[in-house]
Amino acid sequence: MSGVALPLGVLAAKATAATATTAITAITATNTATLQPTLSKQLTLPAPTGRHRISTVSLHLVDPSRPDPWVPDVPFRELMIQIWYPAHAADDYPRAPYATPATARAYENIFSLPVLNWPMTHASLGAPVHPLGRGRPVVLYSPSLGGERFETTCLVEELASRGYVVVTIDHVHDSDVVELPDGRLETAAVPAPTGDTDNNPPGDRLDRNTIRPDVVQSIGAAFWGMWVI
Repeated sequence: MSGVALPLGVLAAKATAATATTAITAITATNTATLQPTLSKQLTLPAPTGRHRISTVSLHLVDPSRPDPWVPDVPFRELMIQIWYPAHAADDYPRAPYATPATARAYENIFSLPVLNWPMTHASLGAPVHPLGRGRPVVLYSPSLGGERFETTCLVEELASRGYVVVTIDHVHDSDVVELPDGRLETAAVPAPTGDTDNNPPGDRLDRNTIRPDVVQSIGAAFWGMWVI
């Protein structure tokens, strides 16, 4: 990014659940004018270098068979995922934002950041998938503890531009802030890590003709900065 260094990777310190909840409460108690302050210099992302145009869609997944691992009163598990893929005929589709306005303001409040003029991505929203007869390999991205699915957007866009389908994940109540389709802003409820304790809980259609589920890789970032590829 240019202008301001956004925490795209692992942040050195994470807000506690109480801090995050307090920040969200403060945001939701303000009026619309407060949520539209003067913005900083426009931030930009480096352009992906692959040969494909890219697009993205977001999905809200709910598993009623298991409860939320961090909030016992929630009897189901929710995830927000975002699928990035090579696109066909993307010109007539709007550009996807780096983060929604509500998510951006919440993130700034949680980490005491100035109001940022967040970038647009290079992906269109919901354009048709670029066809490939044999299907495309899939990469799953899981963010760092407390992280959001947008934290490595540059890497994700680069992979999609090179022909991969990339699925990024917001783990509700694990990520610092997640906006759900009904407008809820859910914050982290994961206990602070202690020692070596692992807190991890046990357009055109993207289908079996579009992706290759037998060719799946995963990438991610751990809280202490360790990567898995």
